[in-house]
Amino acid sequence: MPSNTDKGVRKYLTIKELSTLTGFSETQLLRLQRDHRIPFFQPGGKGGKLFFPPDAIEKSGQPQPGAETTGLPLAGRRPSWMSNQK
Repeated sequence: MPSNTDKGVRKYLTIKELSTLTGFSETQLLRLQRDHRIPFFQPGGKGGKLFFPPDAIEKSGQPQPGAETTGLPLAGRRPSWMSNQK
């Protein structure tokens, strides 16, 4: 029986592959995994290698890095270097 990798289709990605695919850093992906905010699979149990579905970020609802923002100003005071200087 041929495996999924024979067809060029993989069911799960490593953290490095997911990082490259999505633009998220490996550290950010680990934080999302630790908080159970993205789906993952750990066949070796706790401490084993992590695998993620290719659409893990889309399923989580996390915005992609560099995604469009709302355009609203951030809360809080403006930094002094951004104020109008005369």
